[in-house]
Amino acid sequence: MLQVYIATEESKFGLDETEIHQILESDKYKSLENIRVRGLMGMATFTDDLSVVRREFAGLKALFDNIKHQYFTSSDSFSILSMGMSGDYQIAIEEGSTMVRVGTALFGER
Repeated sequence: MLQVYIATEESKFGLDETEIHQILESDKYKSLENIRVRGLMGMATFTDDLSVVRREFAGLKALFDNIKHQYFTSSDSFSILSMGMSGDYQIAIEEGSTMVRVGTALFGER
């Protein structure tokens, strides 16, 4: 998956929309025979303001839909939208997440 920077925190990393297009349109990417991009992933801002989290997830879903339409229309393999963790997975699911990471909810704080 391609990690997308959707948060407003400097501690999080990822690609922006322009970089994703550059990668998917590059000859280098097109020459990779054993690599398959399966979807996008992103981590929302760590905040109590759930409207910020929802907006970031909605933006990632819109980007996912755009990338799927533009580059993977005929491919069922581009199907994963990974967003949401233990504290915000319900919002992520409401906004279209197909994969959540809930380690803290299962195993407790580290």
